[in-house]
Amino acid sequence: MPATVQQPQRAPDGATVHYEPHRPEQTTLCRLVQQHAASFFAEAEAAAAADLPQFVKDEFAAFLEWAHRIASAWRRRR
Repeated sequence: MPATVQQPQRAPDGATVHYEPHRPEQTTLCRLVQQHAASFFAEAEAAAAADLPQFVKDEFAAFLEWAHRIASAWRRRR
């Protein structure tokens, strides 16, 4: 079976499409979230006059770690 050659994708105007992967862990938003998560939780707890459930903090940390792992794995495959 002959190998097929994948043609470069083209934009509607005929220009070649070039995709540059994002690095979400290097964005301003990600840095701000990581830097201010602890103070956000502290302010939320002070406003509610109660501690946030630990599972909320754990799930938030797990989500950030998951996003970082996904981004890293995607870059390694390229």
